[in-house]
Parts: sequence; structure tokens; C-alpha cells
Amino acid sequence: MVTLKAWALAGLALCLASFALALDFPPLTGRVVDQANIMTAQSRTDLEAKLKELEDKSSIQLVVATVKSLQGSDVETYANNLFRSWKLGEDDALADRANYCAPSAPCAGDRRE
Repeated sequence: MVTLKAWALAGLALCLASFALALDFPPLTGRVVDQANIMTAQSRTDLEAKLKELEDKSSIQLVVATVKSLQGSDVETYANNLFRSWKLGEDDALADRANYCAPSAPCAGDRRE
């Protein structure tokens, strides 16, 4: 017999999954996704060149993203769901690290999924 606790856990998991699906993420369009429009065209071009150079030398794929809003989510949850929606790091165990930073929160680095 399924207990009330099991049903509650299943309901919570469903709510969390639907919350992640409800977030509107910018599309992955390249190495730099500047949805918040805070970068100049020149800085975006320079950063893309540096990220390509990093990938060419080390096989590390790094994406930099700025977003307009966290849509009511906390930074860590939004960033983790964004990286999952972009399917970053799925092919390489070394690439499954997420680094993120926000003006309203301290930077968090080397987070493993």
C-alpha cells in the first residue's frame, strides 16, 4: 500500500518538474548568450573569440549567459535548470560543471550536477 509520504514526495517532484518547465529560458545561440543586453557588440565578439580559443586548446566548452530575469527563481535553481535545458556537459563527465554569478548573489563555481 502506498503511503501518504510516498504520495507527498511524488507530488513534490511533479511540482518541481513543472516549475522548471514553466521557466522561459533563452535559446542557446552560441558561446555568449546576452539576453540582458549588457554587453557591447565588441565585448561579445572578444569574449566569443576567447571562449573559442579555450575550447580549441583544452576541449572545455564554456558558455556565458546574461538573463533579463530569474523569473522568481533563486540564482542556483535558475542556472542549474538553464544548463539542463541547454544540455550542457551531457557528453563529457569533465564538462558537467556549472559556474554562475549574479549581481544579487555571490559567485558559485565548480558546481557538480
